[in-house]
Parts: sequence; C-alpha cells; structure tokens
Amino acid sequence: MIQQLRVTLPNVPGSLGGMVAVLAEANVDMKALAVSDRGPGDHGEASLIVSDVKAATSALEQSGHAVEVSPALAVEMDDRVGGLSPVLAALAAAGINVKQLYAFVSRVEGKSLAVLSLDETDKAREELERKGFHLLESRSLEGGSDADEPYLGDHLGVDFIW
Repeated sequence: MIQQLRVTLPNVPGSLGGMVAVLAEANVDMKALAVSDRGPGDHGEASLIVSDVKAATSALEQSGHAVEVSPALAVEMDDRVGGLSPVLAALAAAGINVKQLYAFVSRVEGKSLAVLSLDETDKAREELERKGFHLLESRSLEGGSDADEPYLGDHLGVDFIW
C-alpha cells in the first residue's frame, strides 16, 4: 500500500503552480500528479504521490493548503492495450468501487502502473493479491524491504520516505 496526498486548491490561475513551488522549496519530488475540477464551485483537487509524505504535508499545511493523506494501491500491469481491464474486472467482481484512478508508464520496461483510491482498500488489496496482481509498496530509505517485493521506487526511480 502507498500513501497519496490530496490537496484542495482554489480554482484560480496560479494556485497549482503555487502548490508545486511549495513542494519544490521543501525539496519534495512529485512522482505522480492528477488534478481535477470538482464541478461547480471554486475549488479543485490535486492528488499526488511524492518522495516524502511528511515533508510535503508539513510544507503544504504551513503554506495554508488543506491536505489529506490517504491509502492507495499501486498496481503493476503489462504496458499493452487493455492492460488495465483485468484489474478493473477483478475489483468489479468483488463489488469494490473505484473512487479515483490515474495510470502512467513505468520506468520498468514493459510495465505500467495504476494508482487507485477505493471504497475498501484492504479488501481490494486482498482480492488483487489473490488474483495474482503485483501491488507495489513504499519503503523507507533507512529500513528497505525484501529484495523480491515489488517496490514503487523501481518504477518511479526514487526511494520513498513515509
């Protein structure tokens, strides 16, 4: 399981750039970013995977941003047409709703990643693992992890500090 930041942003020019500047000033690297307009109103939302959740949260909160840290799953898939379909089919068959998804190509040859926010994250994790999907984990720079465990930093080129 990984941690995702959700940042509420005013829906005005420059607010996204301001958030990005805050993270850069805190030396936090964004590894994935999705931005959405939340419909009629004056706010949007940025969802991020970052190199250092604690530093990012602290810097953003100090600059006046509302930040929520939430669990998410990062699923490794083959980078091919329809590669996401089996993941979504497994979740649907288990009755698990996808609240948010953003996908991107991995630095690992032939692989893509999908970051999913779900109604039932633990149930989804169990179901996807049971079906043989590779779920990626974060690991501390200090602690490391089992070398055989799929690791998010291998795909994004970074070690993560949680």
